[in-house]
Amino acid sequence: EILSRAGKQHDEGMAKLADVKAKSKAGPPDWAKKLMAQAGVDPNDPAPMKQLKREDVALQLKEGKSLAGKNLSGADLSGLDLRGVSFKGTHLQKAKLIGANLDGVDLSGAIAGEADFSQASLREAIMTKGVFQKAKFVKARMQLSDMSQALLNEADLTEADLAGAK
Repeated sequence: EILSRAGKQHDEGMAKLADVKAKSKAGPPDWAKKLMAQAGVDPNDPAPMKQLKREDVALQLKEGKSLAGKNLSGADLSGLDLRGVSFKGTHLQKAKLIGANLDGVDLSGAIAGEADFSQASLREAIMTKGVFQKAKFVKARMQLSDMSQALLNEADLTEADLAGAK
């Protein structure tokens, strides 16, 4: 009888484990998917915080996927045409965007400490509530950009064009 009960408990445990595995494959619950979507993060992305490199970014853009909320820390995106892309809430620490075209991008809530935006074009960029501590904007074109409530402590804005920026 003891072996019979042990066998039954084993079977029940295995059934519960199979149920948990099936639910985890289904991804986050609907309420979590809704919150992720509101934050600009793709709720169907299996690895939302995977550190992306230049070729990953090119593939994401080619497939029409958003870069909002992605981890682009340390990525070299220099010289890319990224006009109008959403980087909302994106991690860009120490990323290189030298000479990139970032006109009209949404960098609101982005974390871009020590990122290098030198000689980049950020015309009409939305940078509200972003963290750009120690970032470089040397000779960047930032006309009409919205930097309200952005953290720019120790940022290098040498020769940056800030005409009409707020």
